[in-house]
Amino acid sequence: MAGISEGDSVDIISMLHWKIENIFLRSFMDEDFRVAVGFKKISTSMRDLPSWFLWVNDRKGAYELEIIQGRTISQRTKKGKEAHYWGRTVLRYFPHPDEEVFNKFSIFEQVLRLGDAFDHTGTPKYAEVEKLHPSHFFIGSIEFFFASSDKVWRIILETQDRWIEYRMKGLKLSKDGVQLEVLAPGEKDRNLPGWELCWPFFSKLVKAFCHVYQIHPSLVYIMNAPGKIIYYEEEEKETLDYTWDYPTRRLEVAFVFAEDPAERTFLLRMLKERIRSKANAIKRGEIFKIAKGEPLPTLQKLYDVEKGGFVSRAVNYMDKNWWVR
Repeated sequence: MAGISEGDSVDIISMLHWKIENIFLRSFMDEDFRVAVGFKKISTSMRDLPSWFLWVNDRKGAYELEIIQGRTISQRTKKGKEAHYWGRTVLRYFPHPDEEVFNKFSIFEQVLRLGDAFDHTGTPKYAEVEKLHPSHFFIGSIEFFFASSDKVWRIILETQDRWIEYRMKGLKLSKDGVQLEVLAPGEKDRNLPGWELCWPFFSKLVKAFCHVYQIHPSLVYIMNAPGKIIYYEEEEKETLDYTWDYPTRRLEVAFVFAEDPAERTFLLRMLKERIRSKANAIKRGEIFKIAKGEPLPTLQKLYDVEKGGFVSRAVNYMDKNWWVR
């Protein structure tokens, strides 16, 4: 990460670790609220970086949330500049073999999940978790932005409608000394519904945040960008194709805690400016220009507290429970 030292990154990761841990702890301490949100169980994932395993009431498998990056970003305020912090987490899903989605994971992921690397909880064993390739079981990422004053928070989910991978030379696995063809050349290996898997976790995380901090979202936006399809020529050699058929979705939920009306208005407008800037950057990007298919709207506002609330009926990207205490 350019511009920051390793020590700075570690400090911010530790700070975000504490804040996320606080949300989970307070959610699980309140049994009635835990049930209302839909969390079932939580445990620490024994990775080198802070991470958790979580189970929710509407999926049979287990989620893993791992903090992987952190940095400081200077932001302007009415009183000058203030440090804002950014952290990125990756979200993984370890499917239960009985789930329909199990067969949508890659062959390697299915073999791993059924093998000795996983324990009775359906999560990787302590000695195996760091051996898994970072791409295995990956379904999306969640970013967190928060001000040093804690007056502004942004929680952002990014995933694709579907994560698709092809094996151009096919795939053979050995069983009892015999090579078996499990994928023909050019066959699809991974066809994972990213949004469908991420949403049950993300909606509950935002609901828990709202409960812990006794606040409702101030802004909700959805951004669309071309998605990528991966073609593996060899195990570590790949080519990419970009398409609007399986778009990347970037859902941003923003919170403003300022009580002063003038400061609140300023912070909301600053947030909108940054969101529009991100959407414009997507439009100007090379991927946008080369992607196949009919482009989708780059930016869509779903909720704006300044406009009286909901401004779109895109219910697939919002949970009305975020506004219920």
